[in-house]
Amino acid sequence: MIATIFEEGQGLGNQLWVYCAGKAIAETYKQEYVVFDPENFKGHHFLDIDVSNSRSSSSLNANFESDEWNVLNEECFWDDDLKCFSTDYDSRVDQINKNTIIRGCFQSEKYFYGQPERLKSYVKLKDEYLNQQLVDDTTCVIYIRGGEYKRHKNLILPKSYWLNAIENMKSLYGISKFIGISDDDNYFKKILPDIDILHGGMEHDFAALFQCKYAILANSSWGYFPSKLGVNKKCIIAPQHWGRFGNVFDRWASPCNLYSDWMWQDYHGKLNNYDECVKICSKTVLYYTSHYNIRTSSGAVDKNLRAYIPASVRLLVKKVLSRLLPKKFG
Repeated sequence: MIATIFEEGQGLGNQLWVYCAGKAIAETYKQEYVVFDPENFKGHHFLDIDVSNSRSSSSLNANFESDEWNVLNEECFWDDDLKCFSTDYDSRVDQINKNTIIRGCFQSEKYFYGQPERLKSYVKLKDEYLNQQLVDDTTCVIYIRGGEYKRHKNLILPKSYWLNAIENMKSLYGISKFIGISDDDNYFKKILPDIDILHGGMEHDFAALFQCKYAILANSSWGYFPSKLGVNKKCIIAPQHWGRFGNVFDRWASPCNLYSDWMWQDYHGKLNNYDECVKICSKTVLYYTSHYNIRTSSGAVDKNLRAYIPASVRLLVKKVLSRLLPKKFG
């Protein structure tokens, strides 16, 4: 058996990636697939997934192991230049022969084993959202990620990225209508004050990105699923190098986050296709596997002052600061 866990604190994008990768691995190697803690899934009110074979993690120890289950933590590399963990396809999943829980990011399309259409049978938008017409075929959806990204400045995309992408959509496709979606509306309005924001919650943002033919994305795993599940996409623009946009080392952080059929915009606003970016990813993987870097199967724990402040206090402070300084806090 192969299993994944919907862990507390995971974002929806991370949950969907681990769920879909685990399901595809299990199907490919003809193993039973188990989902732990389905009640933690953040998209249950607007997405349908298969959690018919589920269990509770209460039977596992602190490391999610038990007499029945082993754990495979996805292999990753620490890049000391970019100050980030980087992942790619972890080939150890090909040799799983015991009951194993896989944990990590698992955000590579390689886990679909040449059958990306699998995704549409794993995750389905519920009819009430599928039938809503939120954007038309001539509108480009802009997805900006703010929120906790503002605590990790290397993840924040510069305003120039958004402005260049808008100009690319106008010049290449004649797009004149744009609408915004975000986890942080205040931040969006500070970055692009002239673009209207779609009203509603995450489910409406997901549906809009699902429906649109044109989109400009942030470097966030959440945007992958509505973009790939939707039909008739004409152009998706995403940031080259992903988590470290425009870095001087020309490394893809992480190599797993290079997706087919998208256009990738560099720091100067130039668009590159998938094949061109595969070359960058291949060089990045070669560097990680042949040079140095810490290779680990478990993430580092961030022990700082924030960890000792009660969650309720952090939430209140965050809410106040996001109103006063939306470009810095969220």
